[in-house]
Amino acid sequence: MLLLILVPAALGASAGSPIGGRFLIYDDTLVSETLPALAFNTQRYEFLVVWEVEILATGTAARSNCTAV
Repeated sequence: MLLLILVPAALGASAGSPIGGRFLIYDDTLVSETLPALAFNTQRYEFLVVWEVEILATGTAARSNCTAV
């Protein structure tokens, strides 16, 4: 389970203090999430959260636009 707490750099709120509550990003109790990482775009105030999940699966690998890898 991955949770995120947003902390502003300096957007009117106290820098370094959380804004809002915790919110769920991913919840799958059948697998373990590892190596979480967070990036922040200061130009557009966007967050990117990534993590690794190891699963056993069969099928075809595809990109987000559905083309084969």
